[in-house]
Amino acid sequence: MATKYWTNGAGDGSISNASNWSPSGAPSASDVLIFAESPAGATSSDVVGGDYTSLGTLGEIRIGAGFTRSFGSSSSFVKIIADQVVSDSGGVVYLDVDCNTATSKVVVTGGASAITFFYLKGDVQELRITGGSGTVEVQAATGFSPGSGYTEVDAVVISSAPDVILSIEGNVSSNDTISIDSGVINSSCAVGTLDMYGGDFTQSGTGALTAVNVYGNSYFKHKGTGTITTLTVSNGTAEFRDNQSDGVTVTNATVNGGVIDLSNSLQNITFTNNITSNGGTILPPLGGTVAISY
Repeated sequence: MATKYWTNGAGDGSISNASNWSPSGAPSASDVLIFAESPAGATSSDVVGGDYTSLGTLGEIRIGAGFTRSFGSSSSFVKIIADQVVSDSGGVVYLDVDCNTATSKVVVTGGASAITFFYLKGDVQELRITGGSGTVEVQAATGFSPGSGYTEVDAVVISSAPDVILSIEGNVSSNDTISIDSGVINSSCAVGTLDMYGGDFTQSGTGALTAVNVYGNSYFKHKGTGTITTLTVSNGTAEFRDNQSDGVTVTNATVNGGVIDLSNSLQNITFTNNITSNGGTILPPLGGTVAISY
């Protein structure tokens, strides 16, 4: 295993060119690749997108805040395999990565302000976002071939990142768990378990949600169709708003505190079972009829 610093000494922007690294030599399996403006010889010049999977499984890719140029492009993502990716890039990152061993992660600790600064696709065990003040976009199409044929992200965590927006395209699969305590997530794909301790989450499209748990000062908004198997609101707000004509079906719903807001749901939401209320507030659809039994 070696640690290599990006220099772009050959000037062609290619990760696989031996002359673009200090110490000199093409990266190989288990190496740590660092893209930064220091130490001496390192540079933040552009990285050219392309297929770098022939380098093997790299140990780690680190993109520092001093790296202010593009890492790939919108038409040519950097396609690569790595155990872990950590990005605080001051530029824009276009990454198509196979990072799906049991402990692997893509960690975004920061990024360029007020723009979409990180574009991600591939096969990812965990996407963890802990900083930044722009948008991270997870795209569905990928150069890899995970089981679904689309980008797979097994777990998503947003922690202490109030200024980040995460956008997840439809057809992105897995999403076994999503945990958010700050920031914003806009999703149109299926989710296994969504745990909200803060922040905002908006569901559009037809993606099914298995379990939604709303805690803390959080805001869950459902604007799509599809289904929710279990909705539990202990604090914060769960709002159903402007749903499409075929609406949304909720099998089990419990409110322990906070608010379930149906007032803007156009009355096309179906609760298969009664809502269990242990406290909190339920706002009915405008013009609708609510039966209360006890």
